[in-house]
Amino acid sequence: MIQKTIIRCMLGAFLCMVGCGQPAIKHRQVENGTDSTVAFYLLDFEKIIKQNPPDTFVLNDIAQDIRWVPLQTTDSSLIGDIAFKLDEIDQSYIVSAGWFTKAQIKQFDTTGRFMRDLIQLGHGPKELPRFHNWVTNDSLQKISIIGPMKMIVRSFKNNNISDIFLHTFVGNCALLNDGHYVCAPTYGSNDAKEPYLYFLDSTGESVKSLFYPQNRELEVQIPEGAYTGPYESYGIYPNYTGDALFRDMFNDTIYRIRGVDDIRPYICINRGKLAPKIEDAHNVSRKDETIYIRHLSESQKYLFFKYAYKKNYYTMIWDKKSKKIIANTPISDISSFEINYKLFAKYRTPNGEEVMVNIVSLTADRMYGILRTSQAMKFVPGVTENSNPVILVIDLK
Repeated sequence: MIQKTIIRCMLGAFLCMVGCGQPAIKHRQVENGTDSTVAFYLLDFEKIIKQNPPDTFVLNDIAQDIRWVPLQTTDSSLIGDIAFKLDEIDQSYIVSAGWFTKAQIKQFDTTGRFMRDLIQLGHGPKELPRFHNWVTNDSLQKISIIGPMKMIVRSFKNNNISDIFLHTFVGNCALLNDGHYVCAPTYGSNDAKEPYLYFLDSTGESVKSLFYPQNRELEVQIPEGAYTGPYESYGIYPNYTGDALFRDMFNDTIYRIRGVDDIRPYICINRGKLAPKIEDAHNVSRKDETIYIRHLSESQKYLFFKYAYKKNYYTMIWDKKSKKIIANTPISDISSFEINYKLFAKYRTPNGEEVMVNIVSLTADRMYGILRTSQAMKFVPGVTENSNPVILVIDLK
């Protein structure tokens, strides 16, 4: 069974990597230490789901220390908790919330004190009418805020701000340590001339595009007024190391991307008979028995996955060293789920209550969660129902 799984993953990797202009697969080995640059992890999702292990996990189980950082609440700093996103850079917190023209992105110091807004909404230089994504790179000390056909790049080293004009819509992307952006579409196209992965330089110019070696039937037409999701999609996930993880469509192999010519298989999430099929895109009963990966991330010790299965969402946490699942938590608080669409887990508060919180960012040894004010005001001094959200800082064991 394991041999068949490995062969299936390698075939998937081969299909993705042998197209026009693509780099060869680099050396890989099953990890026996902590060096993730040569690691290859095999997770048997199908087996885990069928076993349906009980879930008693709380974030406190893997925490060395947990503390709260209330974000300062003033007229200038007020920010919501819908679609909340956070990254730490330049010894400060970058946070955003909201969608489209209502989206805000602000900078707070690590004590929660408000510093400044990072974007002005408008159509002039150094402005965007709206933004739909932003990415940071800690080693480059840069943030790129992405809007329609343009992005604003701010350097924290010299506080320089520049306009980068784009020749195509950029949605899924990551800023790599080498200064390139790696990008992917959201859903598939039947046009073999459309790349499944492409790279932009620091001026927004395309420097490399990767294509499948043959046409793949990937496009799903979503019927108007009859949503039958979730759907299989691509995914680009910026990593704390300054590289990115890439999730291909209808492929159980997840790739680590470190540069234009450095793409290698990193994780196999064997879904077996629970893997989605293009012909079942609108078959609701069949899709109930299908696993859809919705987010993934990692710290130095753990792999994190959010997936959809049987009309519910779960966060799975996998210990890299022991190669065991330590959490498989279903969402039990729809309000928490609505805050953002990444990861979630239960947290045991000082008063003994277990609450669902969203995990909004990960570093090598730290996890950041977000507490709604209705949760935090029960045990965090000074928080009221009109306060900004509270950041939950979790130092990992």
